[in-house]
Amino acid sequence: MGLLSWFFPTREQRIERGQSALTAGNWRDARDEVEGLDGSDADGIRRAANNGLAQLNLQAAIDFAQSGGDERVAEHLALAEQLHQGGLEAQFQDTRRQLRQIRDERRQEDAKLKADAARANAVDPLGLVGRGVLRDSPRLPDLSPDDHELEARNALIVENYPPALRASAVTMGHDFVGAVLAYEDGRPDLALQALLALPDTQPLVVYERARCAITLDDPRSAIAGLRAFAELAGGHQMIGAEHTATMLASLLARTGDLEGSERVLLDNPIKGSEVLLAQVLHASFRRGRTWGSVDETLLARAERSLLDAIARIGKKPELYVLLSDIRLDGGHRVPAMQALENALSACCDNPAKCGYRPPDPAIKRSLATLYFEDGLETARALELADDALAKVEAASWEDTYLDALVLRAQGDPDAITVLTEIAERVPAEDARRERVMRLIPAR
Repeated sequence: MGLLSWFFPTREQRIERGQSALTAGNWRDARDEVEGLDGSDADGIRRAANNGLAQLNLQAAIDFAQSGGDERVAEHLALAEQLHQGGLEAQFQDTRRQLRQIRDERRQEDAKLKADAARANAVDPLGLVGRGVLRDSPRLPDLSPDDHELEARNALIVENYPPALRASAVTMGHDFVGAVLAYEDGRPDLALQALLALPDTQPLVVYERARCAITLDDPRSAIAGLRAFAELAGGHQMIGAEHTATMLASLLARTGDLEGSERVLLDNPIKGSEVLLAQVLHASFRRGRTWGSVDETLLARAERSLLDAIARIGKKPELYVLLSDIRLDGGHRVPAMQALENALSACCDNPAKCGYRPPDPAIKRSLATLYFEDGLETARALELADDALAKVEAASWEDTYLDALVLRAQGDPDAITVLTEIAERVPAEDARRERVMRLIPAR
C-alpha cells in the first residue's frame, strides 16, 4: 500500500508534500503538488510557492543586470510580476532601485571609458592607451619553461609558418612569440606594440603586424604590411589556412582598389581564391571596366573562375546566385535561370540528411521574376512566387513587382495599372524602371 500511496496520494498526502516542499524552498515542487486542488490550504501553498518563484526571478533580474544581460532583465521582471501573489511590494521596489543603481553605475563607467579613449586618441591614433595598455612597456605573456601549455601553443604557431621562415620565429625569441600569443588571446593592440619594437626587416614581424592591423580595422596598414612581407619573403606564402595573396587581394577590394586586387589574384593563382576573383571581376565589370584579353570577356573570366570553385568545393547556393548575377549582366538570361534552379537544388530541407538548409525565398523570387519576364515556365513561376511571397514579412519593391507579375500571368485586368504604379516608384534612371516598362504595352 505504501508504494500505491506514493503514486496515487490522497489529498491530505499531497497537501503534506506541498508543505514540506515549501519548507525546503522547493517552490516549483510545492506548486506542482497542489496542482488542481481546491481549498484554502492548497491556495495558501500555491500563493507561497508563486511568491517564492517571483523572488527567484527578482534575484535573477539583478544578476543579469550586473553581468550585462539587459535583454534578460526585463524577461525576469515580467515573470516575477506574473507570479506575484501579493506581499512582495517592498521587495519589488528594492529590486527596481538596485537595477537603476546598476544602470547608473554602468553609464558612468561607459562615459569614463569614452572620455579616457578620447584623451588617449589625441596622442595614440590606434587607441592603444584607451584600451588600458601601457604604451611604453607592454606586458607580454610570461613564457615559463615549465609552462607546457604555452610551449605547445608556441610550437603550433611556429609550425604554421612556411618552413623557410620558422627558424626566424625561434631566433626572435620571447618578444616575438609573446606578441603572437597576445594576438591569439584577443589583444591585437598589445601585440602590435611589441611587434613595432622588432626589426622591420623580418618577414614574420611585418606579417603579424598586418594581422593586427586587420583586426584593429586598419586595412591600409595591413595592405602595406602584406606587401612588405611578400618582398621580404620572396613572394606570397600560405600561412596556416590562409594565403597572404588572398588576404592582400581581399583588403584591396575592400578599399576599392579592384584592379590591384585582380592583379594580385591573377599573379598568384591559388586554390581557394576562385570565388574572390569572380567577385572582383564582376564588380570591375559593374564599375565599367573592360577585360584586357581579346579571347575572353571579363564576365566570361569571372564565370570560369566561379565554375572552377564550384567544381572544387561543391555545389553551394550562394555560388550559384553569384553565377546567375554574372550571367544576367552578360545578357545570358536562360543560363542565369538555370544557375538559380541549381541554387535551389543545392539547398536541403531534410535535417537528417543535410543539417537543414532550406531554400532562400529571395532565390525563388528572383527565379520566378525571370520566368515571368521572359514568358517561360509559367506554372513553375507561379509555384515559386507563391512560396516566396508567403514568407514575406515586410514587402520590398521586388516583392511588389513579383506580385504584379503574378497578376499579369493570371490575366488580371488590373495588372498593367499596378505595373505602371510600381514603375513610377523608382527614379527614371533606375534600371528597375526600364524592366517594368518593357512589360507595359505602348499606348
